[in-house]
Amino acid sequence: METATLNLPTRGGGPVASPELVRDEIGELAGDLRAGRWQVPTLELEPDLALALLRGLDREAAAYGASVGHLIELAGFASELVARGRLLPSVLSDPPRAVWRPVITGADAAWTRILASSMPLPLAAASPRDGFAVWSDALDALVDAAARAALNSMPLTIGRAGTPATRAWLAALTGNERRFTVDPPALPALTAMVAAWQQDAVEGPVRACFRLREPVDGGEEWQLRFGLQAADEPSLFVDADAVWRSRGKKLPALARHVHAPQETFLAELGKASRLYP
Repeated sequence: METATLNLPTRGGGPVASPELVRDEIGELAGDLRAGRWQVPTLELEPDLALALLRGLDREAAAYGASVGHLIELAGFASELVARGRLLPSVLSDPPRAVWRPVITGADAAWTRILASSMPLPLAAASPRDGFAVWSDALDALVDAAARAALNSMPLTIGRAGTPATRAWLAALTGNERRFTVDPPALPALTAMVAAWQQDAVEGPVRACFRLREPVDGGEEWQLRFGLQAADEPSLFVDADAVWRSRGKKLPALARHVHAPQETFLAELGKASRLYP
């Protein structure tokens, strides 16, 4: 059991209880509301145990505070991302660790913003300088735990072509042990290799979009249209012709997403040709 200092709403000489708490008396509601710093007990759980606990809580069987309810929602979102394959393996250093990280794009990015903006104040109070950092770290940890639970200690192998560092990293992507042993000179090479492998998997603010249009007026020809699409707003699509006409200028429709539309479009076409030769 640990303790943490939190900035909490205070009234009547003590922190205000969660609104979900069933009260026998209402006297504690009297007095002016102010901010106060309080030492509160905390229970620190490893990600694997935290995920199992949060996924096992029944919101219909008991009333939980807003913070616990939000973490239950966050654990469900992490498990859903893993189920849809929206994650990638990564390498962390000091010490070397193998972790799974979420890939947040499109509708997931919009839902992430909603979850983060609705974070209850007690969660934000856990880190007065940057409450979102605590929330983001929690999502990363829960996605990593959900991936390991889904793999169920299934071994990952790369064959004879893999280096000792690669094999050690793959082995650490399953089970409960994230750390792995690697010769210090080999770690930068492993990190660079994983980053290069992932460069086409992580989307930017816009992406190439290919639209297949059915024949019109009784014709038989199908048209494949090229363009740029906002990753977090799929309905925002700019045709390739408009991209080329921009002549290096910003596109009004994508102004907040990309500064160099033509260069971005060429890079996206190159990525598409590598993924689908």
